[in-house]
Amino acid sequence: MAVAQRDIMETVIEVCSKDGGISKSTDHRTVWRKLFVERILRLKIQRVYWVLDALDECKENTELVAYLLKLTEICDVRVFVTHRRRFEAPKNLGASKAKVYDETIRSEETKNEERKVMVDTILEKSAGCFLWVNLVLQQLSNVQTVSHTQRILEETPSEMDDLYTRILTSMSDEPQGNDIAKAILDWVVCSARPMTIDELHNALELDIDYSIHSVVRTIERTCGQLLYVDIQSRVHIIHQTAKEYLLRHKGSEFSINRKDGHKHLALICLKYLSGPDIGNVKRRPSATGAVPTRSPFVAYASKYLSDHIAFIDSTDDEFIVALATFLSSPNVLPWIEYLASQQGLDRLIQTGNSFIHILQRRSKHMSLLGRDVATINSWSSDLIRLATKFGSSLTALPSSIFNLFPPFCPPESAIRRQFGNSPRDISVVGLSATAWDDCLSTIYFSDAIVTAIASSDKFFAVGLSTGKVGIYQDTTCQEAKVLDCDEAVRFIEFSTYSNILATCGIKQLQIWSLDSWTRTWKFDLRQMCMSVIFMEEDQILLAAMRNNELVEYNLETGEPAEPLEWTIDDEGRSAKTFRRPSRVVMSASQYLLAGIYRGQDILVWDLGGSIRYETYNKDTGWSMSKDSRQNTTANAVVFNPAPDSTLFAVCYFEGDIVIFDTADGSRKKIVEASAQSLAVSPNGRTLASFDSSGAVLVFDFETLKPFFRIQSRDWGIKALCFNGDSSRLLVGRGSQCKIWNPVALLRQDDEVESSDTVSVSTVSQEFQYDNSGEEVLITAIYEHGSGAVFLCGKSDGSVSLYSTKDGKQLKVLYKHPDGASILSLFVDATSQILGSSAVSGRIMTHKLTRVRNEWQVSGAQFDSKPGFAIEQILNNEGHTRMLVCSSDVDTLYEMAGGLNAIIATRKRDSDAPHRWAALPNKRDVILITGHTAHIFDWDKLRCLTGDTGIHLEGDSSLGASIESITSCYNGLVIATSFSHFRQAHTKRSNILLYPTASFQVPPNSSPTTTAKPVPNSLSLSSQVEYLIGPYAKRLVFLHASGWICSADEKTFAVTRHFFVSADWLSSNLELMIRVTKLGDILFVRGDEVAVIKRGLDTNETGVWPRVGRRPPVRLGGRLSVG
Repeated sequence: MAVAQRDIMETVIEVCSKDGGISKSTDHRTVWRKLFVERILRLKIQRVYWVLDALDECKENTELVAYLLKLTEICDVRVFVTHRRRFEAPKNLGASKAKVYDETIRSEETKNEERKVMVDTILEKSAGCFLWVNLVLQQLSNVQTVSHTQRILEETPSEMDDLYTRILTSMSDEPQGNDIAKAILDWVVCSARPMTIDELHNALELDIDYSIHSVVRTIERTCGQLLYVDIQSRVHIIHQTAKEYLLRHKGSEFSINRKDGHKHLALICLKYLSGPDIGNVKRRPSATGAVPTRSPFVAYASKYLSDHIAFIDSTDDEFIVALATFLSSPNVLPWIEYLASQQGLDRLIQTGNSFIHILQRRSKHMSLLGRDVATINSWSSDLIRLATKFGSSLTALPSSIFNLFPPFCPPESAIRRQFGNSPRDISVVGLSATAWDDCLSTIYFSDAIVTAIASSDKFFAVGLSTGKVGIYQDTTCQEAKVLDCDEAVRFIEFSTYSNILATCGIKQLQIWSLDSWTRTWKFDLRQMCMSVIFMEEDQILLAAMRNNELVEYNLETGEPAEPLEWTIDDEGRSAKTFRRPSRVVMSASQYLLAGIYRGQDILVWDLGGSIRYETYNKDTGWSMSKDSRQNTTANAVVFNPAPDSTLFAVCYFEGDIVIFDTADGSRKKIVEASAQSLAVSPNGRTLASFDSSGAVLVFDFETLKPFFRIQSRDWGIKALCFNGDSSRLLVGRGSQCKIWNPVALLRQDDEVESSDTVSVSTVSQEFQYDNSGEEVLITAIYEHGSGAVFLCGKSDGSVSLYSTKDGKQLKVLYKHPDGASILSLFVDATSQILGSSAVSGRIMTHKLTRVRNEWQVSGAQFDSKPGFAIEQILNNEGHTRMLVCSSDVDTLYEMAGGLNAIIATRKRDSDAPHRWAALPNKRDVILITGHTAHIFDWDKLRCLTGDTGIHLEGDSSLGASIESITSCYNGLVIATSFSHFRQAHTKRSNILLYPTASFQVPPNSSPTTTAKPVPNSLSLSSQVEYLIGPYAKRLVFLHASGWICSADEKTFAVTRHFFVSADWLSSNLELMIRVTKLGDILFVRGDEVAVIKRGLDTNETGVWPRVGRRPPVRLGGRLSVG
């Protein structure tokens, strides 16, 4: 064309000189858009003929044909194309005015490239065996067809079979040692990987039940013609054809049946795992963490059992019984410990999946009934959940599998039933859930909000408000790496072909290599970037900007190209109706861009730039009107990524979801769903949305039929995404990312390998979790002094009594008449007065009594609404005084004799956060505002510390938000907890410990003006996530790592007792944890309370610390405070 037409030559030279990459580009979209659409096709072209050879070798021949059809419609060009097979245009090409003629010709003979492939194949398959090469070449010399050539390369030459037959015959002629030769061949042929001499030695002795002096000499003597040992002491078969012969040939005693061979090896693995070499580990390991020496076979037996299960006949009862027997034995825990410490969590999940798959295969032939099948089924879920729910703790401390994990698993799980009911170990009661739910894992961020989620085949990424991006393994849900983007993350995009990740904030677009975990490019943004996609085998990044421009970044040079505007109309002018989009989405598969504009139709534009934009109206679909205004606004849009799909989905402000088809511009489906956003699965089959209440609804993409629902008590979803194989749903809300793995996402024609749940039927049905509409949430909790019961206030205004024995509600004691949610509770140990305050401002008190083991309350002794929002209530010992606090005024009531009269009020000087607490001397109360404390008496609420108060020294960076004041260590120390707000809705508690003596006001003398922290106690400050309270001579708290810990009174050394699962911490509800007088931990979980018994009587190593079960006795001792 350039030779025939000079202006075309000048245009090509100009474009290539300005953009040197265009001549090297392998993406026909880029060449088409930059060279043809933007330049050549705007010239007046004389008639020209194009010849395109081998269209079938073009990766994107469908798109190329679409461009060629457009070309012939707009200019005088004729195209001649060759193709190996008859080309049938896909339906999504739409109608075309171009005339197409086709004629079939005969294929050419084998090309040189195919001959090279053949040579490479021969070299690869030979494995150094010259005899095999010689025999194959002799046969290939007489080949006439390509199919015959391929068959010869796949089959074993008959002469090789003759050789192997002679070898086996000679082995049979020497009957001595045939049994061990047979065993050796079984192991070498069926092993999952080449075994070392030491591994094979141990395996054979287990197999044949007698000792072997030398495996090498035994191999040489019995089967040396078929096996060899390499320089790394690994045993191999001489050639792949020998393995195939042994598996195929049935006429020898050394022949191997594949299923029987794998079953035999799996049974030996189970024999070893059930034996003393695994089971000799103490149930509670020593504090030194010493690991006993085991057989070299331990690695193979532990890791590759699952590989052999894949080949075993699922109807084989002998193996099912053997597997269930092992899983029912005590050895299963040290086996899990070994896998977690030596082989990684991937193997736990792979083994669990192998259990699932053999049961799925078995279900096709027989009923899944019986104790053995139930045991395998239960452990299949347990292994996967142990890895995904507790993986980080299990990896960090594998020995905790013996005593810390089982109690926190559901009662119906195998690990809980077998190992979680010891009277000496931790016990968890009070929760109604009996089995694992479909929430596979929860990732909790204590100091950040989830802002973005993306996934690939290997990883998923979670972007945070702090600028961090956590990269997690898709299989195990465990952290692989954390990237720092230096600003809050708006969205994330994985590449398609290479290990590249793009992250975007307000100011910067950054490219990361996931191979080296380094940043490769950083692009400063002049305009807000709305979305990105990788193109041209990840060499190009297209970025859609808020000013309606598409910018192309070359990821080899880091150079951006000239932007291309997508709102240009037919006359080459920018459409004034489309100003700034609220959202832009691009599709690499459909090569389209969609923009959402307030009050406008959806704009759809071809990324190639060959056609002007189109608009889609909610009611009519493709719109020909130049007026794109409509009475609604879209919230989100997603393109279906399935190959050859032409569909895209839009959710609108009213909550409706609409499916459009770009092939004919039609509106296909519409459904009312209250949807606020959308996510589509990578296979294009499933669509997910969420609403303002936090509910997630999952639909079939094409029919919009809902089949799965997650109704959560948590609100504020920020991100929604499917994982790489479309089997999991990732939901980001608040400070958590939950990974859901429901069986409903496994569609009927999906592969069984994509499911982590045993399910014979995969018929779509609706599932629902966390039915928050029927919940009455616990909003306040107070531990009774007896330790046998505790009290809970609820969102319906009721106050109930619970038993610490089983965590269940004993009775409803009373209810606030207005039904307002309970804000706080208190119980006076001396008078047994129970008090409660509600969000309505109402205060009620009752007398709590116990008559013949029955707890009762009297009528209301105090019922008042002071007329302001209550922040705190506390009373003195004996309940003769009650202090009611608000943001503006503090009111002291005289309660003695039922007087219930106001005797003092105190107006607040500022709106700074403040907190009151009773001091251990029982005469005074303390008020902390910022980092200043004031002491008041209970009698008349007189201030005893003057205007300046007592300055609290410590880390000034903690902020000034006092959260709690707790007396601990037998009243000798006051623990103060401060909240330091880092991001919106996130905070970190830090504690400072002060001697109680610093807050005592001696008679007739001035108080101290400064309180200094207890020496050595500052080390606790940064470790505390939540202060729980005192128990015996320790201070109990939730550590920032998620462990329940305690600090002793002398050195403040921290002891880790047990961990708390991330899904217990990741909620929008306020965290409420208490410790009772008997050492039970009370953990509020929505409408339930988990009672963790004996948790403080153990620690991470299983050694029993000296924390007595009896209540602490006040000895009158004195704490040394320096």
